[in-house]
Amino acid sequence: MPKITKRSVWGYAPESVDQVIQELQTNHVTKMSQLQEELAFLTQSNDSLRAEIATLQEVQKNAADERIAAMFWQAHLEQTREVYQTLEEIKLSEEKQEEVLEMSQLHRESVVHLVLDKLKQLELNLQNHVKEGEHGGTSGT
Repeated sequence: MPKITKRSVWGYAPESVDQVIQELQTNHVTKMSQLQEELAFLTQSNDSLRAEIATLQEVQKNAADERIAAMFWQAHLEQTREVYQTLEEIKLSEEKQEEVLEMSQLHRESVVHLVLDKLKQLELNLQNHVKEGEHGGTSGT
């Protein structure tokens, strides 16, 4: 920086004052330009960092949403599995019930046939006794 020279009687030399002012203005313009460039760079960096933060927040939200969806999906699968197991148990129970009903029906039919056979046998025996009594069996007289 140039020095301001002093005149002995009238104060400072105008050329040296103008030169210092000119140098100060040049330094000021240069510094202002540097600061504006730095401000533009920092603003751009700030904007890109904000965008990165927003992206990361979205990724984090999506990851949380995916975890929640996975938990719901897992719960749905377990419930569906339980429903199918219950349906299978009901089906087996119905099949066993049908088997029991069939066995019960067969048993009733068997018992009915046995009873009918016994009744036929009794009827035949009764008819034989009646015939024997008519054809020379012992009479009560």
